[in-house]
Amino acid sequence: MPARTPLAAALLLVAGLTGCASSPGTVPPSGVDQLVVPTPTPDPGDFVDVVDNPWFPLEPGSRQRWTIDGEPEGGLRVEVLAGPRTAGVATTAVRTTATLDPAGGEGWSADLGTDYYGQDRDGNVWWFGHEGEWRAGVDGAEAGLVVPARPRTGDGYRMAFLAGVVEDRAEVLAAGADLLEIERIPEDGARSVTHYERGLGPVRVETSDGVAERISDDPVSR
Repeated sequence: MPARTPLAAALLLVAGLTGCASSPGTVPPSGVDQLVVPTPTPDPGDFVDVVDNPWFPLEPGSRQRWTIDGEPEGGLRVEVLAGPRTAGVATTAVRTTATLDPAGGEGWSADLGTDYYGQDRDGNVWWFGHEGEWRAGVDGAEAGLVVPARPRTGDGYRMAFLAGVVEDRAEVLAAGADLLEIERIPEDGARSVTHYERGLGPVRVETSDGVAERISDDPVSR
């Protein structure tokens, strides 16, 4: 698998960077609200063309800046783009780049990957692939949940599945009116917790290696 920094890999719920295969763990694998998770055969008719779940809104053309451990230099940039159809479903792409250039700007050159998300009619957001590594519907890969439409404390589900490539699970640690915490559980035990704000999306990711925080957003170009 491609090398990437531990903290960048922890931004799965920001940039969708894939982890490796996971151990069974204790989180129920099936999902929530009677959904089949992961799903081997998503019905395109069950999905919409936008991702506007208030916990994970993705508006094509928007861009975020993330800092690592509060350092003013470098960091991550997350861009939301129109994505391809995957397993027949219209997806939204999220591309992440990193830089060590103190000036930023042209220094955004280290590509950390592009991921694809789709939303069903009930508002659940699904992970459909990581460019160059797996794609739902190809070689047995299955889409899983990123953020449920109605997250509840204790919910557990698979985030995706392709044996030996991605088998990450997630568990909702806390679900309030305006704040949400979801833990990602990969095979290597390097768990991470992502904090969300309603209407904004992911704002903070905590790992044993450090903390990434969302510090700015660029308006969508019209």
